Amino acid sequence: NITRILQNYRIGYLRLMGNQLEQNNISEVQLLIEQFNEYLPTDVIPMDPWLGFELIDKIYQPLDDIENQKNMINHLITRNSNMNIKLLSILKSFDLGFYELTESLINEYVINSNIIYERKLALVFQAIEDIGYHSSLDSLLEDIINSYNDNSDKLSIDEKYKLLGVFYQTD
Repeated sequence: NITRILQNYRIGYLRLMGNQLEQNNISEVQLLIEQFNEYLPTDVIPMDPWLGFELIDKIYQPLDDIENQKNMINHLITRNSNMNIKLLSILKSFDLGFYELTESLINEYVINSNIIYERKLALVFQAIEDIGYHSSLDSLLEDIINSYNDNSDKLSIDEKYKLLGVFYQTD
């Protein structure tokens, strides 16, 4: 119950920040962000993932607040056991152009974990489809190539063509 109440307070702050941002009251938004982080710290009560993504998209990104964007991505990926949230956090990092962070997260949470081959493929397909190729995906592509022989019979013909297309795009 306490966690849900805090998430409701966070939603209230998010709406207030969004309203102030629409009115171009940047100093007020900065003050609200400071209060938000002080009064509702994520290290005490974890942030709801969807609220965290909304905070990145609607507040931190328009302000070009890179530090808070990276902090929220790191929080979402480390505090959630759900693999889908981890993968979405990696995609968000890639989308925002945090390529070093993306590569680090891929190595830690995808390559060096027990994630299934199909999710690795889904991550690389989605990243390239949404954003395009960047060398921060190379370690993931290399891992996919290395494990392809063990999984080639599990791939549909469509997935094989997609994978071939990705390799063609990335030389």
